[in-house]
Amino acid sequence: MFELSDFIGILLDGLVISATLFMVSSGLSIVFGISRISNFAHGSLYMLGAYVGYSIIVRFPATTAGFFAAVLVTSLVIGAFGFLIEIVILRRIYDAPHHLQLIATFGILMILRDVTLMTWGPQELFAPRVPGFAGAVHIFGQVFPAYNVVLIVMSVIILIALLYLFHGTKWGVLLRAATQDRDMVAALGIDQKWLFTSVFVLSAVLAGFAGVADVPHVPANLGMDITIIIEAFAVVVIGGMGSIIGCFLASLLVGILTAAGTVFLPQISLALVFIVMAVVLVLRPKGLFGKHSGATWEDPGVAEAVLKPAGAGARGAWIAVLAVLAIMPWVISPYYLDTLTETLILMMFSWAFYFIAGGAGMMSFGQAAFFGLGIYAPALLHKFYNFSMIPGLVAAPIAAGIAAAFLGIFAVRLAGIYFAMLTLAFAQIVWSVAFQWYDVTNGELGILNLWPDAWARDHRTYYYIATVVSVAVILLLRRIYFSP
Repeated sequence: MFELSDFIGILLDGLVISATLFMVSSGLSIVFGISRISNFAHGSLYMLGAYVGYSIIVRFPATTAGFFAAVLVTSLVIGAFGFLIEIVILRRIYDAPHHLQLIATFGILMILRDVTLMTWGPQELFAPRVPGFAGAVHIFGQVFPAYNVVLIVMSVIILIALLYLFHGTKWGVLLRAATQDRDMVAALGIDQKWLFTSVFVLSAVLAGFAGVADVPHVPANLGMDITIIIEAFAVVVIGGMGSIIGCFLASLLVGILTAAGTVFLPQISLALVFIVMAVVLVLRPKGLFGKHSGATWEDPGVAEAVLKPAGAGARGAWIAVLAVLAIMPWVISPYYLDTLTETLILMMFSWAFYFIAGGAGMMSFGQAAFFGLGIYAPALLHKFYNFSMIPGLVAAPIAAGIAAAFLGIFAVRLAGIYFAMLTLAFAQIVWSVAFQWYDVTNGELGILNLWPDAWARDHRTYYYIATVVSVAVILLLRRIYFSP
């Protein structure tokens, strides 16, 4: 039986989650609103803020003033790092198709994760407690860490500062004008390159601030970049891209929903936020507080025409490649053969992603969900109905196709970044169900004891099956690509 104090506890926990989410997603929302770039590396700046902040905090005086000085220095360091990223990489891809922006920023994410691993190692890093805020306070009978109150207060201060910056300064007027009509701002002689740079630096400062402010509350770890960026995308979409107030209120909604779902609906707690995100995208694509403007977020991605039908020379080269693939099982070890098998399978998956993102100009963030469905469908059929390998191979694309048809009913009504965000929500819902429906999917352990049929267990046989299927699918996709 839940009492009022229990609900207050859930509310307080939700506010803490909301505080961090707002500090991260506000920067992401600003970048979306101005430059319209899908910055997957934003979570990496948050992660770097946590690691750099840890290194600075332990070297600064162990006082309250020393901690807040470390927060300020870390935020500026991450802001300078964001400046370099924008100048060197992002400035070159603002007009690129959405999927190239995704690939570039995801590449930055992977690089920064490896650099972080080499610099700080794989272990989690726990920052010392903040002097003066190491204890707890009592709020309506609930014991609440004092530092969590600081996080909530800091998020409110950031909200007020951003509102003043956007509505009380000339720079903010230019930013709001660029959000409404970027072409007109350019026609008035405003140097948009430096406007974009300043926006990205601000977003990096906010991400770094969130990371260092969060590290006394959550240990710095190598997985925090992906976790926070996906939740931040949800906040930005629900609130409305470019809307600070919308971002703040959406953070409150997501934080409280996350805290409540953990208590009341633990089986689907991870999916709740993305279910709300999907509903918002279907019913109000611009978000709860987004407004129609001259911006081109809703414009479809530009289909690329970079592939050409193979000429005689190219065909000869590809035939030679196939010949090499045919003899590989006889010249390399089973380990390298298994690696090559995985490579061919991922090549087929990559071609399918390019087919929709490059050829069709539809930026999908949810393609991996169909990859996962192609794994789970035959696995579940084998687990519950003892399906063998060949029926499983047939069932996999059918299951993924049915899911894609269902998603397509809603997704194809959207375009551009809204299409991408709906596919991301779908992917996260699929992942959440697979992760939390333990009785069916066995949760994070997965479905074990799955093997090919006896006749296909030999390394060479399985390699040839994967090669034939992968090559056939790629050729089929190319045939469709060049068809009327």
